[in-house]
Formats: sequence, C-alpha cells, structure tokens
Amino acid sequence: MDLPTTPKDGPSGRSDTRDPSAGEPGTEVTESMFRALVDNSSEIITVLNPDLSWRWTNAAYETQLGYPIRDREQGLLGLIHPDDQDHCRAMAQALVELAPGLQAPRWTLRLRTAEGMWRRFEAHGRNLVGISTVRGIAIFLRDVEELEIAHEELRHRAAHDPLTKLPNRNLFQELGEQSLARAQRDGTPIAVLYLDIDRFKRVNDTYGHQFGDQMLIVTAERLRGCARAGDTLARFGGDEFVLLCEHPAGEVEMLELARRLIRAASAVVTRGEIAAETGISIGIAISSGTEVTIDALLRDADVALYRAKEQGRGRAVLFGANPTD
Repeated sequence: MDLPTTPKDGPSGRSDTRDPSAGEPGTEVTESMFRALVDNSSEIITVLNPDLSWRWTNAAYETQLGYPIRDREQGLLGLIHPDDQDHCRAMAQALVELAPGLQAPRWTLRLRTAEGMWRRFEAHGRNLVGISTVRGIAIFLRDVEELEIAHEELRHRAAHDPLTKLPNRNLFQELGEQSLARAQRDGTPIAVLYLDIDRFKRVNDTYGHQFGDQMLIVTAERLRGCARAGDTLARFGGDEFVLLCEHPAGEVEMLELARRLIRAASAVVTRGEIAAETGISIGIAISSGTEVTIDALLRDADVALYRAKEQGRGRAVLFGANPTD
C-alpha cells in the first residue's frame, strides 16, 4: 500500500487530487507500521479472548521477562504469581463487563521471569471486544519493580533511624497504637521501657560525635540482642531508646528483662584506640485498664527513667513503685 503523497496543488486554485477520505497527509498507518510500534513498546501488551483465554502478546514479553519470543504461544497467564491469580482474573472479568471505551482501575501483579524471579508490574486494560480487528480484552503491563523498590526504600527511611536502623518515633507510635489496640481487645497489658545511656553527653563531648555514634550503634545492637522475640525496639533520638513489650507476665518479668538489658549494655565500647565504658538506666510503665494510651505509657516510663537517673543510674525503676538495684 502506498502512503498518501503531499498534494501538488494547494488552495490557490490548483487542483487537489488527494482522496478526502484518506485523512490528513502522512497519517495512514499500515499494518506493518502498527506491528512495529506495538513490538517496540516498553509495555507488555497482551490480548485475551472474551472467555479470558490467552490470544496474543507483543515482543516486550521477551525483553521484559526474558523468555524467547516463540514462548509467547504459552501466554502470560501461567506466569502470574499464585497469590495474584484470583485478583487478576477478577480484574480481567471486570474488563469484559466494562462498557467499551472506559478504562478499569489499575492494579499490580507479579510475573515470573525466565531467571525464576518475581517482578512487579502495573496493569491496566480496555474492553476492545467490539472492535472487529481485536475482539478481545487488551491488557497493558508496565514494569514497576525498580520504582516499587525505590518507594519501599523511601518509606523505610522515613520510618527508621538512619544511624541504628531501628524504628523511629513515628513508626513506634504507629506500632504501639496497634499493639495497645490488640492488648485492649484481648484484655492483656503491654509494657513500655524507656532507656537512656548514662552520661552520654560527657562521652560525646570528650571523644567526639563519631565515637558517640559508635556507642549508639553498639548499644542498639546489644539491646536488640537482649530483647524478647516480638518486642519492638526503637530509637527516639539522641541517646534515648524505647522497648515495647506485648504480653508481659508482670512486673517481676519486666524488671528482670530490664536488668538483662542493663547488664548487656554496660560494657566497654571501642573505636580505634578510644575505649569508654557505657551503661543505661531504664524506666518501666505497664498498662492497666482500657483508658491508657501510648503517649501516657511513654510519659509514665519517662518519669520512672528520671527517678532511675536521680537515684544513681544503671538501674531500672517501675512507675509507681520504688526503684530496684
């Protein structure tokens, strides 16, 4: 098929022999041009029959997933992650029932690559059953794996302390409210331990911020290794850490846990030729009743921590009780 040519005659009285039904000059799309555009698309384009059986996939199947083009005959349906298959089938069925020209909401799914890895794709589709040259459901898939990884990294950074990699105050607040809701539903208490490194400012001023950072990192590792399975340890900033404990057996267990934390953290920290001894003090608050909040528990634990500092450091104090050695 010849492409339309530019008319030799214009509107100044010269004849225009171009067929008016041919459209604007240069706009005719041949089948080969269409196939070249589709096969060079960065999106995977697949067509399903109205019964959701596979019909066709473009060449991006090979470039995006690594399978030979000849394997397109197997379609994409067998590559969908088992956990995503029901949702994908529901979305495809919704496309069958969608009015022509409308676009269904986008969704995400995972496809297995030729290397056996799972990659995330964003999908959207259109009902083209009524178009004689298609007569099917067109689904477009865009690889979003790197984008999702970047988003997850940003979310992680926003919720974690960059130095110790522990949850920060914001994430602790969110996790604490969830834990408290579970505890109130089950009728069980939770405990909050507020921890502070003794004389940290003196160490920081004497040996410098780099050594101070090393002390924070080492202390975080020691505390994390001593916490119970399921406990949440967070850094609140400076030299303050908070430990959230679900299902504490009682005051005795929490005091014993605090003593273990104190023993684990009370050791020499070294960096190069510098060595300094460190220790921690702890304030403990345990929930009672249904009216308590995470903020209230943190406040009570902070009050108990102040009492521990005031009465000699290196010890744990339970809010509302006498300090322990």
